[in-house]
Amino acid sequence: YNNTHYCICSKGTILFNNKDDLNFVPLLIEKIDFDNQHVFSYNTTDKKFVSEEFRIELIEYKRTKFSDIAFIGQKCFIVGDNGIILKSYDAGKSWLIEKWGSFNFNDIEMIDDNNGFIAANNGYILKTVDGGKSWQVIEWDHISTNFNAISFYKDKGIIVGNRSYIITTHDK
Repeated sequence: YNNTHYCICSKGTILFNNKDDLNFVPLLIEKIDFDNQHVFSYNTTDKKFVSEEFRIELIEYKRTKFSDIAFIGQKCFIVGDNGIILKSYDAGKSWLIEKWGSFNFNDIEMIDDNNGFIAANNGYILKTVDGGKSWQVIEWDHISTNFNAISFYKDKGIIVGNRSYIITTHDK
């Protein structure tokens, strides 16, 4: 984004540069707002997220394997395992941390400022219609494969997963 390159890695490591060269530096932990975090558990009966008092501790964050990053304007999302999402509203200068259940996220695709999807393990897709303020879980009966990638072009989308699963849509 704007000549900044990001590398997302395991063990809570995010590297970036602000130059046209490839000298990457780690994102400082102080840039992540652990004081104003949001944690949600997923209620499988109601199929809804419920706010929790639980906190993400630094040690849990440092175990996170991040898998994808998406920019849409100044907004940025980084997704990883165990439900961890980092969000930035200022092009990566500062970050909020959230935990959405215990889903392992593999890929994120933001279509516009409001609409986006996350491909997750065990046949789950998460969808937002409010710019990532809330997420809705989409699941398919009898599909438990890991969804590894999701991509959209206009209203057409494709999700690919293990065991040759491919799901397509023509209406977001």
